[in-house]
Amino acid sequence: MLAGTLVAVAAGGVLTCYFLMSDTLQMLFHLQAQAPPPYAQDLISDLNWLD
Repeated sequence: MLAGTLVAVAAGGVLTCYFLMSDTLQMLFHLQAQAPPPYAQDLISDLNWLD
């Protein structure tokens, strides 16, 4: 019974965090789908030596 309660509380915590963070995650995925800023290509070319 204790294990079932702990699982239910953990699931509730995960769902609560999901609902609290859903707007933030949508914003991050939306920003990721947009075109990169013009200076991003310069930054990427400067970091090519890491490969």
